Amino acid sequence: MAPRFQFVRVQGSRYEIGCQLGELLREKILRVIDQIIDAEIPDNCRRRSGSQQLRGPFTREQILARTHDFVPRFESYCPTMLDELRGIARGASISLEEALLLQIRGEVLYAMAGGCSSFVFSRQVTREGQVITGQNWDYPIDLDLMIVLHTTPDDAPSQLMMTFAGLTSYMGINSYGVSQFANALPWGMCRIGIPHYPFKWQVFMQRDLEGVRRLAEKTDTVLPGNYVLSDSKGNIADLELTPEGIAWLTAEEGFIVHTNHFLGEPFASRPDLEPRPDSLTRYERLRILAEQNLGAIDVPLMQQILADHENYPVSLCRHVLEPGTDTGTAASLIAEPEKGLLHVCAGNPCLGEFVTYSL
Repeated sequence: MAPRFQFVRVQGSRYEIGCQLGELLREKILRVIDQIIDAEIPDNCRRRSGSQQLRGPFTREQILARTHDFVPRFESYCPTMLDELRGIARGASISLEEALLLQIRGEVLYAMAGGCSSFVFSRQVTREGQVITGQNWDYPIDLDLMIVLHTTPDDAPSQLMMTFAGLTSYMGINSYGVSQFANALPWGMCRIGIPHYPFKWQVFMQRDLEGVRRLAEKTDTVLPGNYVLSDSKGNIADLELTPEGIAWLTAEEGFIVHTNHFLGEPFASRPDLEPRPDSLTRYERLRILAEQNLGAIDVPLMQQILADHENYPVSLCRHVLEPGTDTGTAASLIAEPEKGLLHVCAGNPCLGEFVTYSL
């Protein structure tokens, strides 16, 4: 049987949501914390071995102590998220520092890892006249640590997403029709700021893309990220959010595709942000498939496109060739935000099956 992510539904106050998640997912949460400390952070140190900021190895205590640098940012940017984290800490019997680390991950040392190929199609170019969006998520992770999460906070719209155990903000949709999917982008070392998970958490609070635009303007991010967005009015957009400014991409052709390099200026022309070859290859292939199928885009077609192996091994559907060194596709997501539907495949889409979840 093809793997499936655990489905979790929680509701209530922010603190109650955190407690429920902590109690339900304690074992997975502890394993995610170990993954961050024992695998992700050492890998980031190896990637940035020449940096003054990353002269590891770091002890568990040193890593957790660095989470305190972010507390004032959380207090001003997303104070009710801290209530959620206190609930997670209580429910999972972990420290607040460990709950914070779940929302900061590698950015506690100001580094980047990961891949991904994302897309959004406007109503004008899809078969049924509705927005279709999503991505392949490329990441080195034990699939058992991922969940599909449905949250209904007392103070915000309902949300449906794929995420790590212990993290209440990642890729998905909310009940206002706002969707968000994401890609990592290249960058150097950065300052203390807002990690991208709290930004995603705040995106889920928004009613439309205008709200996301206002949010982006006040977000002093740690590292850059790309965000493929849509709302219930049929608007689609792409945001490249960086510590040095913002680039918005428009959908003049009725769609946007993105991988792991900058497309907007001034960042696309910077020699220090040169794209990885695999990112360019995946981008061109996704763009070609999009252009060839305008007017026919629907969920089954996108399932086929995300399983594409052209240019293997740097194809849209990426496979791990050398365990421990390669990054493969860990999940595929396709959203119909106007219907409140999220289709999720655990693992490679060429091997797994898509499961449909509803808000």
